[in-house]
Amino acid sequence: MSGLAASVSEGVKVEPAVVPAASVTTDRHYLGRVMALVNFSALGLTPIAYVLFGQGVAVSTLEVTFTVSAALVVLAAAMALFVGPLRRARLTTD
Repeated sequence: MSGLAASVSEGVKVEPAVVPAASVTTDRHYLGRVMALVNFSALGLTPIAYVLFGQGVAVSTLEVTFTVSAALVVLAAAMALFVGPLRRARLTTD
């Protein structure tokens, strides 16, 4: 049970660092939408990630699953940094 509590608390710790950055850099008109997306990605996708991670461990080993997870995080960060259209994406008003 303590492992589950530690996992849940680790998932919740990510959000407070994101909230101030999102509120400072987001236009007030879109702040509610951005915060809904932040909350969904931080809290709503967590159960799905637990299931996928568990299936990864069941198929292979814990070390392989952690390595694949880390590689996916590095790939997402590299895409955010090096893919021009993704890096320059902005919300526009119609």
